[in-house]
Amino acid sequence: MVKVEFLFWEGCSSHDRALERLKRVLEELNMKYEIEIVEVKTESDAQRLKFPGSPTIRINGEDIQPETAKPPYSLSCRTYIINGRFLPLPSEEYLRNRIKEILKGIG
Repeated sequence: MVKVEFLFWEGCSSHDRALERLKRVLEELNMKYEIEIVEVKTESDAQRLKFPGSPTIRINGEDIQPETAKPPYSLSCRTYIINGRFLPLPSEEYLRNRIKEILKGIG
């Protein structure tokens, strides 16, 4: 069973699309998973959860893009760097590849 954490802040509009993409990829990969959806509501929650911004996706405890998951932790919108581009959410292809890498222990 794959443990998936999806953390978001309501102030960023990209989280709905990110969650849809994530679910689509998990279904496509035909894996058993448990998803925990966490709304980060306060700055103290952001600190406690080590929340680098919305949306944040962790697979079995590992952030899908650890290089952008560093402090400062706060209620903010997250930026993913994919193929040299700054994006508000990861693409399905990126999610698919990172999930496979993490589950193989490469992540």
